Amino acid sequence: MELTSALREAYDHVKDSLATSQTTQKKHYDKKRREVSFKVGELVKLKAHPRSDASAGFSAKLAPVYKGPYRIAEVKSDLDYKLTRVADGAEGGVHHVCNLLPFFTWDREGEDQEGRPHKSGETKEPGNQVEDNREEEYGFDLIFGEAESRDQHLDSTQQKTLTNGPAAGPSMKSPLPHVGTQVTCPQPVFRQ
Repeated sequence: MELTSALREAYDHVKDSLATSQTTQKKHYDKKRREVSFKVGELVKLKAHPRSDASAGFSAKLAPVYKGPYRIAEVKSDLDYKLTRVADGAEGGVHHVCNLLPFFTWDREGEDQEGRPHKSGETKEPGNQVEDNREEEYGFDLIFGEAESRDQHLDSTQQKTLTNGPAAGPSMKSPLPHVGTQVTCPQPVFRQ
């Protein structure tokens, strides 16, 4: 009797420990889990699983991670999607959602106001715009913006430096010291 009661206690302890461990692991997993779903017609990228082939000189490590674009042809379930290739319309098979990523395009007609890529089929509604201050904060518009908008932020000496290049090397006062600079390397000296 003592043996059965000891085994029963050990069994109950293991069962409780497993339940506690499972809830803790689920809590940690769910912290970073995001629900992903796609609609029919959306563009996606499919995760490639290449294998190295030494005889062909192909290294899987250097191959692209995703291939595509593919279009969602049919939603089989919340997790499985039937795909077709956009290039030729060929069937792409049924794939799990964990192997799919949204495919972003640079279409001019659907491009948002900042000129960033957007998800296919995504439109920005005027009431739902989120203010993004990264350009002003880091000066991206100053560095990568149009010439007219960039030049209005600069004084005349900085504009001259940008257009003609620095007179004697990069200027420390220039907001863009790398623009117009020339790097000179010393010539090798051969001894006989």
